[in-house]
Amino acid sequence: MRGLDLRAEREEILDALLVTGTAFMLAVAQWRHVVHFFDQFLLQNLQAEVGVLYGYPHWRFFQSRVLAPVMEHLIELMGMTLANAHATVAIFGLTGAGLALFYAAQAAGGQDGNGRQKAWTALLAMHVLFAALMSKPWLYIWDFVLLLTTAVFYLLVLTRAPWWAFLALLGVACFNHESAVFIGGYMVAKALVDAWIEKRRPDPRWLGAGVGGSIAAFAIIETLRRTLLKEEMGWKLFKEIQKSSSTTFDGYFHIQVGENFGQFYDWVADPSLSLDLLIPVYLATVLGMTALMVRRHGLRALALAAFVGVQVVAVLALGLTNETRTLLHLAPFVALAAIWLKKPTADAPGPFAA
Repeated sequence: MRGLDLRAEREEILDALLVTGTAFMLAVAQWRHVVHFFDQFLLQNLQAEVGVLYGYPHWRFFQSRVLAPVMEHLIELMGMTLANAHATVAIFGLTGAGLALFYAAQAAGGQDGNGRQKAWTALLAMHVLFAALMSKPWLYIWDFVLLLTTAVFYLLVLTRAPWWAFLALLGVACFNHESAVFIGGYMVAKALVDAWIEKRRPDPRWLGAGVGGSIAAFAIIETLRRTLLKEEMGWKLFKEIQKSSSTTFDGYFHIQVGENFGQFYDWVADPSLSLDLLIPVYLATVLGMTALMVRRHGLRALALAAFVGVQVVAVLALGLTNETRTLLHLAPFVALAAIWLKKPTADAPGPFAA
């Protein structure tokens, strides 16, 4: 029996090494693609990240995205160049995101062959989507880390992690990107939806942690912006934009609804060889998957559907969709399509079963 246990343990270790090695090699290959694709634009991205570190970001709302630039700086202190530190963080983010999605899909699909197939599919789909969503000139280092934190979020969802795990993720992710507050929103939505379905009061831990965590995240984000910002450089750097902020809201976000839907119309009316029409198709696909997920899995999927739906609305309202890096954080949800779209059965009740 001892020999059998050792053999099983050895196989588990070898399997983990295989998965980790594959995720790492794909991340390295992806980074090589990034370097060749962005070429001289890579330097602009490095300069933008240094600007965040020293208080001179392109835009005020970039100033709170300090986690990834600080990670780069710490690696620099070990003797690496900024470019190598950037590559290290990027590869770490891609490797971690791939592993998180692999084990998320495996947790939901089971340890059998079917679950393993879904796990490998999720890992490979993420890299396909990442490559497909590249567009010059911008791909910041916090975009890589955002991909990682989003993938970890889905890992927590599919492994049915406790409330404090989501709160811990929110506490880390808010230093990388303000969209981390959506994690707190998910916690609140989950508490309310579960209470509604089960006809009971909301779980005070999920509800309180979601509300309190979101408020704390907003406070941290705004404190970072107020204390670290020295000058907003975007108005000087980008000549096609007016020379200064025109409203008090510009310091917090830039409204892009008109720009995005105007571009959607142009892409439909006059399709180009770059196939930019696929951008609204991608967003429509995400929303369609969300609706189908709720239809397949019932009301318990509403909290996750709200999480994804709010992200799409935020991208349309506040992000430039022709900068397709703004769509990267939706890629983990799409990569797990085999989990969301599989119809539950008695033998496989799905990720939202009570």
